[in-house]
Amino acid sequence: GVNVGEATARKLGQAAAEQGIRLSLHAPYFINLANPDPDSLKKTTAYILDACRAADWMGATRVVVHTGALMKRTRREALDIALASMQEVLKAWEGEGYGHIALCPETMGKLGQLGDLADETEQRRSSMLSYIAQAIHLEDKGRIRDMHMLKKGMTNKLMRFSCDGENYLLRIPGEGSNKLTNRREEAVVYSALAGKGISDEIVHISGETGFKITRFWEGSRGCDKTAEADVAACMALLGKFHAMGLSVPHDFNIFEKLAYYESLRGEKSTYHNYEAVRAQVVALKDILDALPGERTLCHIDSVPDNFLFTPQGLYLIDWEYAGMCDPWIDVAMFCISAAYDKEGIDRTMVLYAGREPTLAEKAKVYCYVAAGGLLWSEWSEYKQQFGVNYSEYAVRQYRYARHFPAHAQEAYAQWQREGGGA
Repeated sequence: GVNVGEATARKLGQAAAEQGIRLSLHAPYFINLANPDPDSLKKTTAYILDACRAADWMGATRVVVHTGALMKRTRREALDIALASMQEVLKAWEGEGYGHIALCPETMGKLGQLGDLADETEQRRSSMLSYIAQAIHLEDKGRIRDMHMLKKGMTNKLMRFSCDGENYLLRIPGEGSNKLTNRREEAVVYSALAGKGISDEIVHISGETGFKITRFWEGSRGCDKTAEADVAACMALLGKFHAMGLSVPHDFNIFEKLAYYESLRGEKSTYHNYEAVRAQVVALKDILDALPGERTLCHIDSVPDNFLFTPQGLYLIDWEYAGMCDPWIDVAMFCISAAYDKEGIDRTMVLYAGREPTLAEKAKVYCYVAAGGLLWSEWSEYKQQFGVNYSEYAVRQYRYARHFPAHAQEAYAQWQREGGGA
């Protein structure tokens, strides 16, 4: 069984984090997913959930699981049993709230055991088909066709499939992504957006695993950040969305999120001057607190690629970071993803507001540009722990954190000199 206690597991996890070591956990060797006996499946499920609980304590993100032995069956017979068993395990895994921990069937490489590459590929595909069928209420998985990987984004992977002549997208959280976002909060956001004609069309979303199924829009494209007409349309959509005044129970506090991402990183930052840059950015919190503002539901990840131009209209997709904040943060996040310089950022503010922005608004956007740059550079450092390298993106974001506190301070000082806050 899994005999490690909570105190020991947490101590081990803390020690590993301090040394920059990523942990995985191997579930007990007694597991055999290919055993059809119901009592055996109960024990197997219990072992895996126990392993997930211990992994959660120590901050491990993967649990390795034996797929099972053939037990005098053909490989096909054993694999079918294992696939059915895995579906039951996945139901329990999701029900217990362990969706942020990846279950990793082990490639055994022995003739008498499951777990060669072909087995693992089929097991993964079968699991995806079963998940989709359950999510969209299909009794026959055979109606799901043409399932293939569409692209691997910065946070998630996307698979396209068709069913009964309709095309869909299945979002699968990428490495470490379920630690970066709160999937239950995302589901709440999509509930608030339902029927508003702003977002992607949700067919299914899981607040536990982060899996999401949406309708696929043929003939769609992202925003061209170099085309002013595209950017103007995106800013108009942001303005329309913000004017709705939607509300959810959770906030997006950029400084709290920064501290959280730093805790996920664990080890020392790769930037030699990180502490000095961080101090400049965190000092901007006092400016944001002093400036006039409003609070509404904000997208937060309002990057050009998340604005989708379709034959049906313009939509803003992928709301996994969304929360209550000042609406100008969405303008700032668009700009730093588009790699705009200060002139480009100022021009985008005009497109959003339909007028010249006030000094207070400029100061606010510059604060969010700096804080957002540091936040996403930390996001990138955490993702590097999973072998995902966004070094060019991370360095570009870090430059905003270095250079824009001065712009924010200057705009704020001018706002004060001209009677702001008086």
